[in-house]
Amino acid sequence: MENKIGKYIKYAIGEIILVVIGILIAVGINGWYNASKNEEKIRNILIQAQQNLLVDIKDASRIFNRFIEIDSLSRNILTDSVSVETELQAIDINVGYVDFNTNKSAFQQLVNNLENMPKKYAALFPEFAKIYEVLQSDIDAGNANLIAVAQDSKFDRIYTDPKFSEYYMGKYSKKEYVAYILSDPFLKNKTIKYAESFARVASGANRFRELGTSLYKKIDSLLGNQITQYPDLLRILPNEEIMHPYLGDYEWVGGTGIAPEVSISIENGQLVTHVQGVGSLPTNWEKGSYFYNRGSIIRFYVNKKGQHFRERTDGIFNQIWMNKRDLDL
Repeated sequence: MENKIGKYIKYAIGEIILVVIGILIAVGINGWYNASKNEEKIRNILIQAQQNLLVDIKDASRIFNRFIEIDSLSRNILTDSVSVETELQAIDINVGYVDFNTNKSAFQQLVNNLENMPKKYAALFPEFAKIYEVLQSDIDAGNANLIAVAQDSKFDRIYTDPKFSEYYMGKYSKKEYVAYILSDPFLKNKTIKYAESFARVASGANRFRELGTSLYKKIDSLLGNQITQYPDLLRILPNEEIMHPYLGDYEWVGGTGIAPEVSISIENGQLVTHVQGVGSLPTNWEKGSYFYNRGSIIRFYVNKKGQHFRERTDGIFNQIWMNKRDLDL
């Protein structure tokens, strides 16, 4: 009798153990399945984030190219390089505005799924927050400032010149309209104010492009994407061979004010400007000979003598440096 009871107990314990093992296996499979589904969800959000970044980086490039135009137009006005023969749109640059906006939908989805984010992707969140929370506030402030300047009634001829309507309605020739704009004693003041405000928007857009490009590539790395060549929109440096002649130490040779010496180098695939007494600034490629860092337009060029130059402009000031090895050419 006792032998039978012992066998029964052993059998029951065995059954219980099998049931427990079965439950654990089921829970494990279910957990793995849920984790797999959750990772797929986060991966899809990150892919959407990359698409958002591409669109916004392209728009940041649009802002920078408009900044190049504003820089040229404003400095022509400030240096009296315009006349009645100049096209109207090249003089009256204070009318209207171009703002920079970003798509935060994927970032918001990440915020909503923070608790379920796999650890390997969690390191990306501070990068997202830096762009869509910290930098975004600067971008919004820059946009608001430019809109306020463009719409400021103190600078609007509608409220300061009774004859504005006659010029606006085409009662005068184009040359007469240009002469009317040029006769404004505050034209240069307005131009400086507008250029400063636009530079602030461009600075935010440039910073977004800098951080956004880096984040896009980090996402690629974590998703396991093997990219050997990014499109120009995501490149921060042209072919290094193109830049090699421009590397080295530079001395200020002209432009506005007196500027400190600078040194240009390539470090870890990034063009870096070392400014004496200031520090190091990353300098990112836009197109051709144009680069950007924050609120500045950087251009490298060579003259007929073979001398290499670096020019920095910001819509108001321009400064020119020559590579020291070319000083005696």
